[in-house]
Amino acid sequence: MESNLHKIVPVEKLIDVIQQGVGRLTKSYFTKKDIENELYKQRKLNEIELEKLSTTKLIENQQLEDKIRRIANLRNELSLNGNYESEGLKLQLNEITENSTLLIDNRATERIAYKNIIEQENVENITSFATKEILSTESVSGEKISKDWIYKFFKLAEQVSEEEMQIIWGKILAGEVKKPNSFSIRTLEILSSLTQNDALIFSKLANFAISDNIYPIAYIFHKKHMDEFNKNELGLIYSDIMIMEDIGLISTSKSFISYKYQEYKRTEIIVGNNRLEIEIREQAKEQRFPAKGFTRTGTELLRLIDKTASNEYIENIISYVGRCGNKCRKI
Repeated sequence: MESNLHKIVPVEKLIDVIQQGVGRLTKSYFTKKDIENELYKQRKLNEIELEKLSTTKLIENQQLEDKIRRIANLRNELSLNGNYESEGLKLQLNEITENSTLLIDNRATERIAYKNIIEQENVENITSFATKEILSTESVSGEKISKDWIYKFFKLAEQVSEEEMQIIWGKILAGEVKKPNSFSIRTLEILSSLTQNDALIFSKLANFAISDNIYPIAYIFHKKHMDEFNKNELGLIYSDIMIMEDIGLISTSKSFISYKYQEYKRTEIIVGNNRLEIEIREQAKEQRFPAKGFTRTGTELLRLIDKTASNEYIENIISYVGRCGNKCRKI
């Protein structure tokens, strides 16, 4: 019974965050089935309203078009005869302009209604994915999420229509509920610009990510002169890294990650779902890795991805450490 009470806490916090982001809540924010049913009803009602509007306006539009045509012909005739427009004609033309504006307003209203339905569907899909994530969590931080972050999240989330990306946004919302400040507003902004293809490339590169408890960013062990080996044996393509650099998920600068003997005689690194121990020998003084570092945003997004490093990549790291005069092994 007690464990069930603990499980309520994360959901209650999620509900509070969603309510701050969207206002009044309905069940459809938490279960996808309800979302689909509600959207079906909304679309049907919208179709009925549009049909009524179209039927009502069809005759008006036809009458207006006939009137415009008659006035235009008369205006051309007066122009050819050198006559100026009469006051009556001016009034009729003004009336036509006002009616045309009303028609544009109607079309704009229909477009906005359709856009709002799509955006509502996007938000409710994302919050339902967040709910699935949070249900397996027993407890969350009591720290409140920034109102600016909540506003920005829901503002950007309503533009996300691809299901694969909605799942990621759901994970981010759940992650921020669990531990506020896990994902920066900058991360949200970059993520909102990612295409599905960008996400696939990032997911592939995530399998090469190396992290530890020393450096705040993750990195890829990468030597450019080994590009053919990386490409053919590991599937690590440098052009993919360049795409991620342009987006802002990988740093453009070249760097080395260094573990010094005086500070880290033994250190652990995580590669995919593997843990490796590096033993730095006194005569070697340090272990340096030529690396491409992920940015803060890239490192934050890595937390959302299940990573699996290939055996070839791990063996490549172990072999490289050995050539540097140190030892590395799986633990």
